[in-house]
Amino acid sequence: MNHARRPSAASSPSGASPFGARAHGASPRGGASADDAFLPGDPIAVDVFPGRVVTHVGVVSAVGPAGLRVISASARRGGVFDEPLHDFAQGGVVYRPSIPRFVSRDEALARARRHLGRRYRLFSGNCEHLVYEALGHPRRSPQLAAWVRGVAATAAGVMAVAGVALAARARARRGA
Repeated sequence: MNHARRPSAASSPSGASPFGARAHGASPRGGASADDAFLPGDPIAVDVFPGRVVTHVGVVSAVGPAGLRVISASARRGGVFDEPLHDFAQGGVVYRPSIPRFVSRDEALARARRHLGRRYRLFSGNCEHLVYEALGHPRRSPQLAAWVRGVAATAAGVMAVAGVALAARARARRGA
């Protein structure tokens, strides 16, 4: 078990995104195949849109002759599934996200498997909720939280501009 200090629910220990930039390429052990860079129970990620607008994450469920398999909660599929890497990645480049694991790989995989067959829910059962819970964190979705903060900030800005415009209009009416 990893006894590292848990980061706050709001961010990674560095305050940066929990999705590190370690690209899925050559194995750290020197092999040409990237499949051996991951073990069952490891987190895995792929950027859904260029520029990391959205990152899709999962838990590696198997490594074998047919390649990697990944458990993830997928909006595209409508639930939690165990699927081949090529279906998970949808042509994107996969990498290891920098989300610390606070349980063993076996426990992380067992936790992810308990979710198989569940429905996808953006606000309570998306891919991040699954991975964070499987890795021993409180259930959370940093990307969703950032999106909600962005929407709230935009709404506040629109309300402020509308308030200024309404105040100017009211002053103009009083002065006319």
